[in-house]
Amino acid sequence: MKKYTAIFFMVVTFAFVSAESLEIHHFGIGQGDGTLIVAKHSDGQYSTILIDAGNSSGKGRAIFRRMEELFGSKYKRLDCLVVSHLHSDHYGGAPEILTLCQEKNWTVGKVIDKGKKTHGIAPFIIYDCCYDTSIGDPYFENDPVDELTRGASLDDFLKKAAEFPRENIDLGVDLFQLTKKVKTKMTMTCVTSNVKVYKRYGAKYYIDRENEAHSENDYSYGFLLQFEGFKYFTSGDLGGKDPAYLDIESLIVDYFKTWPEDKYFHFCALKVNHHGSRHSTNKTFADFSRPTISVIQSALRSFSGTQIPNKETIDVLEDVNSRIFYTYLPESGSSYWQGKVKYYNDVVLKIPRNPGYKNIKIDIQTRLRSKTGDLEWVGNSKNSYLTCTKKHAYISPLTGEELETTK
Repeated sequence: MKKYTAIFFMVVTFAFVSAESLEIHHFGIGQGDGTLIVAKHSDGQYSTILIDAGNSSGKGRAIFRRMEELFGSKYKRLDCLVVSHLHSDHYGGAPEILTLCQEKNWTVGKVIDKGKKTHGIAPFIIYDCCYDTSIGDPYFENDPVDELTRGASLDDFLKKAAEFPRENIDLGVDLFQLTKKVKTKMTMTCVTSNVKVYKRYGAKYYIDRENEAHSENDYSYGFLLQFEGFKYFTSGDLGGKDPAYLDIESLIVDYFKTWPEDKYFHFCALKVNHHGSRHSTNKTFADFSRPTISVIQSALRSFSGTQIPNKETIDVLEDVNSRIFYTYLPESGSSYWQGKVKYYNDVVLKIPRNPGYKNIKIDIQTRLRSKTGDLEWVGNSKNSYLTCTKKHAYISPLTGEELETTK
C-alpha cells in the first residue's frame, strides 16, 4: 500500500469533487524562469500550463522530471507551454521538454511564443545586450552549467516548437479555455502581448508601443490569473523604467485602474518581473499592485553590469510589505542580492480549495535542491501559510458588476 501514497499528487492534493483548486510551482533552476500552473476545475478537468523552461536542456530535463514526479503515470498532458519572450533563459529548456513529451507519450495542447506569425503579427526578434556574456562577469561562476550560450539555440527551439500546435496569442486570450473548454471560476488572461496593453476595462482598444521596442524583454507576455478573490500576475522580463526597457508596467497599472474594483485592486501573489532587475517592478507598479507575496526567480547573476536581483527592487517590494520568496538560497556571507548561490529552492503556492473573497489563505511549500543534481533534494520540504487580509472583490467579466466583496 505504501507505494501508492504518492503516485498521483492531484488525487491527494485535489481530493474535492466539486471544489476548484490551484497550485503554482516556481522551479528553482538557476538563472531563468520556469513556472508550472496546475488547476483543478469544477467539472473535474485539469489545466496544466508551463510558463518558460529555464536556460538549458539540463534545466528542461529537471522541469520535466519534476512534472513527472508531480503528475505520476496517470496524467500525461501539458495544455500550454508558454515562452514569455525569446531570451534563452526562458526558452532554453523548451526543446528538451517537448522532446521528452514526445518520447513519454505526453499530449501537448499548444506552444505559445511570439515567433509564430498569426493575427497579422510578424515574427520579429530584437537582438539586444541584455545577456552579453562577453563582458567579464564576476558572478558567472555561481552556476557554470547555466551559461546562456550553451544548449540554448533559438533555432533549436523554433524548429522543435514547429512540430506542435503553435500560436502567437493576442490580448484577452484565456489560457484555461485555449486548448479545451472547462467549467471554472478561474481565468488566466493575457494582458500584455507583443508590446500591447489594453487601455480600458471592458474595451477592446489598446496601446501599441511595438514601434518603440528596443529590447526583447519589451515583448514579454503578461497574464493575470484570477480565482475568486485571489489574483496572481506573471509577465516574464517586462520592464518598468525607460530608457533601458519600455515602461510597460505603468501602462498595465493605468489599465487596472480602470477596473471597477480599482479601489482595492492588488495581487495576492506576483512572479517578480525580470528576475528582480532594477529596470523592473517600478514604484508605481509596486504601490498599486501591493503584492502580498512576491517570488523572485533568479540565481544572483550579473549581466553587462545589471545585477539580478537588485537591492533597489527588493526595497521597493519590502516598502509595500510584500513577503518575498527566492528560488535560491545564498551561501553563508552572501546576501539575496549579491554573492553566490548555495542551493536552488522550489517555491510552491497552493490554494487547496475555493479561496472566496475574504482572508484568503495561501499555503506555501519550499524545498531546497542541489545545483549539481536536477532532482537532488536537500532536506525535507518546509510548509507554511500566509493569509491575504486585503479587501477583495469579484467583478463580473461580462458586465463589470460587483458581485461580492469583503467587508
